[in-house]
Amino acid sequence: MMMPPRLPVNRPGPVPSASPPTSVLTSFAPCHSAHAAAVSSGTQASVARIDLLSLVLMPNGFKGRIAPVKGFPATMAPAAACEAAALGMERKAMSIEVRKLGDALLAEVVGVDISKPLPEEARKDVYQAFLDNVVLVFRDQPLTAAGMVQFAESFGRLEPHITKKYNHPEFDQLIVLTNQNEKGEVDPFESKRGNKWHTDMCYREVPARATSLHTLQIPDAGGDTLFANMYRALEAMPASLRSRLEGRKATFRYGGRAADGQARLEKNEQQAPLVAHPIVKPHTDTRRHSVFVNPAHTVGVVGMDDGEALELLEETYAWCMRPEFRARHKWRFGDTVIWDNRCAWHKATGDNPLRQPRRFLRATVADN
Repeated sequence: MMMPPRLPVNRPGPVPSASPPTSVLTSFAPCHSAHAAAVSSGTQASVARIDLLSLVLMPNGFKGRIAPVKGFPATMAPAAACEAAALGMERKAMSIEVRKLGDALLAEVVGVDISKPLPEEARKDVYQAFLDNVVLVFRDQPLTAAGMVQFAESFGRLEPHITKKYNHPEFDQLIVLTNQNEKGEVDPFESKRGNKWHTDMCYREVPARATSLHTLQIPDAGGDTLFANMYRALEAMPASLRSRLEGRKATFRYGGRAADGQARLEKNEQQAPLVAHPIVKPHTDTRRHSVFVNPAHTVGVVGMDDGEALELLEETYAWCMRPEFRARHKWRFGDTVIWDNRCAWHKATGDNPLRQPRRFLRATVADN
């Protein structure tokens, strides 16, 4: 790749060499002189990683010595310290790798042990990767129920799910998501759970921030999960459709319009009133807008009769289901996945040709 030109520096001794850049980063910062460095590096092997570089040299007037750069040790090579400051990297470099698994969304995080409490810097890096990629996968790390609670809590406060019958026996923050009935048999009714595109907890006054699943048991074939990026769906949407959605609100309840949608709920939950949210909704962290209605839990559109509302919703759903907005995750044992409910749809594929059990631990992260 093309590198920035080396500028002369008045100091004795050889200039230290540097490793090839592997980050996606552009930053401007003042250094020892009035000059500033602007560094833009490319990607390498689809891995986004931030490292300290030592390529940009600054002119100075210190007659052979460069004063230490604030935030870096005095023993650090002056050129490296200058450039690190120019890159705005006064904190430790990112220690995780984020590997893209899909064009629209979905990435694998490598280099972090989620079975242990995350150090604060690692937690911030993981959360930023979550905002950037919408869906994160952590491979080959089996978790206990307590470990799952600990991991999910690094994204925020956990809230119980609306369906109490699936609660974990020890941790109210978790449910056991399964296609088995109380007798341990694979149940056709339970096998259909989650096979419509939906957003979790959208029927609450404050929808959930995130949902996380951890594998306990998976079938030998099938049982994948699909995800769709609602940022991209909105941003690519025809203006004629988007203009009909903006400024409107939709109504939600668990199960949407399905006749059996609330059969799993406690009696008091079945009486809960409809909840309304903007159809085009701003994200509470990024402030980007996305489509917030979904086929499973949306009931109607405020100010429209049923026929008109359903026509608009079906047109919206057809657009949002386009393949360019989607990614597919094929589960394996030890996977933990977390996704951003504020800007993503998901659904189970429902294909389980061998009729084998499928069991997960699930945690829901509140957004308040």
